[in-house]
This record gives sequence, C-alpha cells and structure tokens, in this order.
Amino acid sequence: MNDEERKKEHREKFTKLAEKLRIKWPDEAKTFMQRTLQQWSELYEKDEHLNNVPLSEFDLRYGAHLIVAGGAGLRGWSLSDTTCVLKTVIINKILENKKG
Repeated sequence: MNDEERKKEHREKFTKLAEKLRIKWPDEAKTFMQRTLQQWSELYEKDEHLNNVPLSEFDLRYGAHLIVAGGAGLRGWSLSDTTCVLKTVIINKILENKKG
C-alpha cells in the first residue's frame, strides 16, 4: 500500500467514526474548536496533517468523546482517536470548501 492509499484509508476510517459518533462541523457554525474555517485552512496549507496545532487542543475534547464512544459501543477509545476524528472533520470541511 502506498502513501496515498494509506492516507485515503485513514481518512475514510475516521470519517466513518466521526459520522457514527455524530461529531461534525455544525452547519451554521462560524468556528470549530475556536478557529474559523479560514484559520484552519491556513494551518492546513502549512501542514496537511495539522501537526502544527498543539495536541492539547484536541485532548481537551477527549472526555466528551470517551463518553460518546462508550455509548456507541466503542471500547478502547484513546486520545489519538479523538485527535484523528477531529482532524478528519476539520480537513474534510476544508476540502469540501475548496471544491465549492
């Protein structure tokens, strides 16, 4: 499996998890995790994996996600699951916006 296939597989996996847990960028929201889409897009342009965002910003949502994941029957939810789901939601929104 090459890098592009791995990226696609990763994004699909966490997109499905986000949908299952109903974690999404709210339709009318101007911000997500206290940043506008423009701010997220600028960060994405510098690093397509958003590794330029402190992990602590994603970690703050772990407790709520742990509860939701448990309610959905997902066991073993981790900090990295929260980070990956949130980054995927953000990146999907950026890419969706680019398509118009």
